[in-house]
Amino acid sequence: MKKTVTVNISGIVFTMDEDAYDVLQKYLGKIKGYFSKSDGQDEIIADIEARIAEMFHEKIDSKFQVVSILHVEEMMTIMGKPEDLIDDEQQASETEEKEDPKRKEAASTNQEYKSKRLYRDGDGNVVGGVCSGVAYYFGIDVVWIRIVLILLFFAGFSGVFIYIVLWVVIPKAKTTSEKLEMKGEPVNIDNIGKTIEDEIHNIKDKFSKGANNWSQGGRHERARNFFRRIFDFTLTILKAIVKMLGKFVGIGLIIFGVIVLLPIFFSFLDTSNFILSWTTEGVSSLSGLQISSLIFGSEGLTSLAVLAFCLFLGIPALAIVYGGIRLLFGIKSELKGVGIAMTSIWIIGLLLLCYSGYRLALEFKSESERIDIVELPQSVSDTLNLTISKDIVKMSNRKRHRNHGEIFSLLVLDDKINYNGDVELTIEPTQQDSFKIEILSISRGKTNSQALEYAKEINYNYAINENTITFDPYLTIDSDSQIRGQEIDIIIYVPQGKSVYLSDDLIRILYDVDNYTNTLDRDMTDKIWTMTKRGLECIGCDEDDL
Repeated sequence: MKKTVTVNISGIVFTMDEDAYDVLQKYLGKIKGYFSKSDGQDEIIADIEARIAEMFHEKIDSKFQVVSILHVEEMMTIMGKPEDLIDDEQQASETEEKEDPKRKEAASTNQEYKSKRLYRDGDGNVVGGVCSGVAYYFGIDVVWIRIVLILLFFAGFSGVFIYIVLWVVIPKAKTTSEKLEMKGEPVNIDNIGKTIEDEIHNIKDKFSKGANNWSQGGRHERARNFFRRIFDFTLTILKAIVKMLGKFVGIGLIIFGVIVLLPIFFSFLDTSNFILSWTTEGVSSLSGLQISSLIFGSEGLTSLAVLAFCLFLGIPALAIVYGGIRLLFGIKSELKGVGIAMTSIWIIGLLLLCYSGYRLALEFKSESERIDIVELPQSVSDTLNLTISKDIVKMSNRKRHRNHGEIFSLLVLDDKINYNGDVELTIEPTQQDSFKIEILSISRGKTNSQALEYAKEINYNYAINENTITFDPYLTIDSDSQIRGQEIDIIIYVPQGKSVYLSDDLIRILYDVDNYTNTLDRDMTDKIWTMTKRGLECIGCDEDDL
């Protein structure tokens, strides 16, 4: 068991072994002593600490969460030790005095390929530092890059577009470490110190030589390095574009997740009425809680179903938003336990939803019906006119079509819960001499007796005026009753030799009417149909009309 300490390095908090902390503290003390006489000492130390914090942060993951002495020693190997720098300076000065000038010149012309990172140069910029950064990356004079962009500009303004794109996707070299990476220099304490000292004294000979090495090296080596730079440049740009696209994807995921979450949140507020309908009384609506109560009945089951629905849809939506935020802000580390917690809560929501569905299915287990029969007097003419309530037809604006199996639409009218789409009318033959109307009020329930009680509570209106019957295209149930699949089935029994006229509006409730010519329901309206031995026939109708 080792003791650990918490330290703040360049604004980042790390947990370190006590041994590692002691070594790091001594190391930083030597660095401060080495640069004690340098201009910009504080800035040098701050940049070195920032680089150390960056290296430690790269090593910390789910496996290694404590900075150990091995991490510190690896860092010192890369950054260098102050005592080594002192020895190197002495050896360099002695070697420089004895070194052959021709050998020194040959060594300076030996170019090696160094790994660089593409940044915008904020120090040598004219506009955004793109040209200067690209020039450092390829090791050529910035003038050539600017000439190419100017030529592209006059060739069709593409130079401006390219510059803007590069300005967006290429980050700016802000820290000393990034400036060294931009120029292909090792990021160690020596180079960090020299860079800051050079900036303070405006001495840029070291880096200008690096930029002019293009004209000093060998022809083949320069060509090889140039194509390497081209490849790395292209790869860097592609990575930047992919990163930028990832941010757009992140924004899209956040928007999608919020779109899913908002209806879940607002639909279950008492003040949020989201189902609208148009009636003769105006616009009316119901809230999600009201609808849930109508379907599930008891308050406890309603609350359970609402909670299950929110968890089942809301948790995936939250996960999508969380993933979008990580993509947008480039967050690599994942919060511990978030995935397991979300999955567990979603599974709980799924189980609750299954339980609520099972309880609701029991409420629809049995079916019962109540039958009302109306015998029309023989005095009624041989042709019966069937039509729909005109005000409802005008309201619904659906007289020319019917979608069977659709979800009913809820209405609020005269303190009743009304829904259309569950009234169906068909026509059958009869051996009697007069018309007969049979109206079946059908409902479901937990038991047959309960289903029958729901069926008795159905209210349905129609009017008989001589030889015209007007039907309502909807039924109503009391506001304190539950929705249990209530529906109205109307059967018109037509004697042989007598006829029915189906008004154009009747398509609203007409359902699967059998006829001799197999004419579809939508083509049977606005015609007179006569009951014959072969079934319903449209006497005198053109074949093109059927």
